Amino acid sequence: MFHEHYIPPRPKPRVMGMPPRLFYTGAGLLAVALLVLTLLVVEANTYYIRDLWDLGVYNERLIRVPCDEWPTMEEARRIVDSKEHIIQQIKDIDPEKTSVDVWDWANGWNCPGKGSLTIEAPGKYRRDIERLAGDKRHFYGVPMRLVNANWR
Repeated sequence: MFHEHYIPPRPKPRVMGMPPRLFYTGAGLLAVALLVLTLLVVEANTYYIRDLWDLGVYNERLIRVPCDEWPTMEEARRIVDSKEHIIQQIKDIDPEKTSVDVWDWANGWNCPGKGSLTIEAPGKYRRDIERLAGDKRHFYGVPMRLVNANWR
């Protein structure tokens, strides 16, 4: 009935009962979904992606501190006033385009009675300002927002 050199066809390979293409496509989609979910959880807790966007695109650093960790408006003004020599050094970086103000809000948040420091200066001086302030996020305990004046 069969020719003596007849070789029957091999069965099609299957992975977990599925064709390999379907299995690997499903596994790839699951891996991408898990990666996206992980990034969302990490972003919700760290603001890492938003910080990269703010720095990379706008060259500015926004406040990412919960309102309950902010000092009161009076404490913020007292701290900023006690460091007037540093504030003056920051203003002297570019006197025409640099402004320093104590605000009771930042980054779209409304923190009534709480104070933050907003420094508006050309983006190319951001590192100099961070060096003078001693921190990237705080000015001696006051949340600091660095705004790129070139975008305004």
